[in-house]
Amino acid sequence: MTKIITSITAPLLLLLILECSTDNPYAIDGEWVSDIPFIINHVGLHYAHDNRIFESDHFLTFSDAGSDAVKKRFAGYAERAFAEILDDFHIPSASSLGITGQSTKMTIYTNKQSGMIQLAFPYGFILDGEDSQTYANWPEEMKPRYYKQLKHETMHVVQFLLGVLPNADNDYEPDKWFNEGLAETMSGGFFIPITSRAEFDSWKSRCGSVNPVSIHQWSDLTIPANEVGAFYPAFGLAVRYLVHKDGLGKRYTDIKHMFQELAMLEITFPEAFEKYMGITLEEYENTFFERMDNFLK
Repeated sequence: MTKIITSITAPLLLLLILECSTDNPYAIDGEWVSDIPFIINHVGLHYAHDNRIFESDHFLTFSDAGSDAVKKRFAGYAERAFAEILDDFHIPSASSLGITGQSTKMTIYTNKQSGMIQLAFPYGFILDGEDSQTYANWPEEMKPRYYKQLKHETMHVVQFLLGVLPNADNDYEPDKWFNEGLAETMSGGFFIPITSRAEFDSWKSRCGSVNPVSIHQWSDLTIPANEVGAFYPAFGLAVRYLVHKDGLGKRYTDIKHMFQELAMLEITFPEAFEKYMGITLEEYENTFFERMDNFLK
């Protein structure tokens, strides 16, 4: 018997289609294309690739030497993550973000060889692939979180698509704790989330009780770059509090509207934060630890 669904958003429909596969929950249709450059747009840097590109609904998936199966699975992860984020943010369609054809699709790169940087940029990202030596060296308990890492980067790209770009004037760009905390919250936590007071106390003991909301720019952290990840669970906690019913109870649509206003370059991040979160950034920073003591069980 066929069930008729009469009301459904386009992002959620895409998510349901992805979930209908019996063999692979990330299976996706697409076609193979070639002769398209992979460019990190905001710095104009071209990356070499194998010229076998998988085109899906919203992404062009590149690789240096990844297998067809890895590329297709990577694209499936990305399409699913994109659908979930659009649904949570009540974004009606990809076209409302400017994705209207091949030339406007997000470009993503699954890297098999070592030595490439991993980052999100307007409008795509690079990650080590599931067939890379980097992934092979991950502890086994980390490997099931690969999708969360990809969804983290997809959230950054959606933020860029909403008009909040990297390397903008710092007054208009959200703080680093907010950018990374939102990506961690949306992904479910590639870095294991803090969910209890005991875990938060343990984190503070390891990281010197640094207030995560005080990390406005990376220069506010005086630690090696390869140790920055230790702060991501606390960044995620700081944003999760904003949208949790037992915290400030805000919605992802509030964050979407905040981003859209920031993109106009007429309001600074502290001003936008106060307008849409209902609390000043300074007050949130000053009361953060007290709030977390009440929030965490």
